[in-house]
Amino acid sequence: MGQEGIEKNYEDFRLYQHLIPMELPNKKNYLNDLYNISDSFVGRIDTFFLNYFVFECEILLINSIALFEKGYFDNACYSLRQALEVANNMAYFSALSDEERALKYKEWGINEKLESRIVGNYLNSYAENYKEIKVVFKHHFDTIKQIKEELNTIVHKLGLNTFYSFLRANRNKKAVDIERFTYYLETLIGTVAILRLTIDPIPVLLMDEEMNYRLPDLLTEPYDTNFIMKYIGEKYIEDYKNTQLYKAFYDSLIKNEKYNEATANLVKCQYIDVENLDDILSQAHLLSFIDLVALSVAISSSKISRIHYGGLPWYFTNTKSLRNNQIYDSRVIQSFASDKNCFNQAYDNVFMSFITNNKYSDFMLYIEHNSELTNEEIQLIENQYIELMEKVDL
Repeated sequence: MGQEGIEKNYEDFRLYQHLIPMELPNKKNYLNDLYNISDSFVGRIDTFFLNYFVFECEILLINSIALFEKGYFDNACYSLRQALEVANNMAYFSALSDEERALKYKEWGINEKLESRIVGNYLNSYAENYKEIKVVFKHHFDTIKQIKEELNTIVHKLGLNTFYSFLRANRNKKAVDIERFTYYLETLIGTVAILRLTIDPIPVLLMDEEMNYRLPDLLTEPYDTNFIMKYIGEKYIEDYKNTQLYKAFYDSLIKNEKYNEATANLVKCQYIDVENLDDILSQAHLLSFIDLVALSVAISSSKISRIHYGGLPWYFTNTKSLRNNQIYDSRVIQSFASDKNCFNQAYDNVFMSFITNNKYSDFMLYIEHNSELTNEEIQLIENQYIELMEKVDL
């Protein structure tokens, strides 16, 4: 081994000799479960910025896993504590009035400081949604209070058993540390998911099919049933449904007209079931403008398999795409779209057509079809598209 290799080994020894790397059992499951947090998107305009807090909580929990496996036990615990603080801040901003929220958020952004004591006092004294949820999940909040004290002990090095030198000399504690960290992690995942519910109950409402079929397509995803059972508890979720927050949302939204299955597939999954066209047309008043445009094109020809509008997801029809390469690259499609209508362009082993109009030239419609469109089909598509575009004011 050369001098350079010897020096590198020495550096590694000095940097990592005190660490005890550990593999976290079920790590893949935890990483998948955490999608329940990042997918619980906040859709309200006035609290839209809280999504950054939601995403940060997920990242901090992932960081804790990465740090733990590398052997940085105290740093992993610090990341867990940070996730709790960010989640509390999220609940705090959510509870403020519009005027207070704008002011406090601006101050927080400038000073980069929000004392946990102030946040805690406000949540416990004035935040009605938080106070109600804290009663429902009392057992969980009691547990997290104890865990927070333990995390503070580790982070602040209160006791020799938190020292790296002590951990290195007691390597047989490895199994104990894994069990302890797993307990902390699972509890914090549940805590963040619960605190997310102080903003709105949408992740739980969407679990109810009756409610799901009354809500438009949302970025928010429902909590997975297994996730609820593992991290929160079905009983507590049922109790949560009796809170004023949940009931207010439920009572308001249950009045919405319920989608039939074909309409729900179009609105929520962008699947245009032409074979059940009558069902969709019976609820045409529930469709967005873009839904209507895609529908009008889809029923123009049975050759059409997919429809793409601007930067939005594909709509797909009952007609299965015969394209060999199913990978979609918007740059390829846009590269052979011109500023005028053009149809029947070769696209791999199928065809792509493009249509726009003078009123909204930036809104290009991309239509994939398995065989060439006839002149009659092209005329029908153009007429319906132009007619719809003339009616809307984007």
